[in-house]
Amino acid sequence: MQIADAPLTAVGVTISATEGATFSGAVATFTDADPNGEVGDYSAVIHWGDGSSSAGTIAAGANGFTVSGSHAYAEEGAVLALSVVVSDVGGAEVTAAGEADVADAPLHITAASV
Repeated sequence: MQIADAPLTAVGVTISATEGATFSGAVATFTDADPNGEVGDYSAVIHWGDGSSSAGTIAAGANGFTVSGSHAYAEEGAVLALSVVVSDVGGAEVTAAGEADVADAPLHITAASV
């Protein structure tokens, strides 16, 4: 008899970032129907919406788990589609859809001496 892995449920968030500055923070939350899941049972990959991806950091919370990461966007833009893929050791996988609202960096003026 084969027992199926408990399903994962994930929710992405909308992040606000500024071009050229590093965003650091939560990008998704998830729960596992297996009540015995521990942080080390999971891995996450964050797809930042600009063609790059990186591993997420997972932490336990009061109502499940949080995926966090850091990323610097090179350019401002309209809202980008951000996604987070969470996998567990039993083979379950879920994708959380979020958004990245990347603002233009402020301009700075410096007087030139002549």
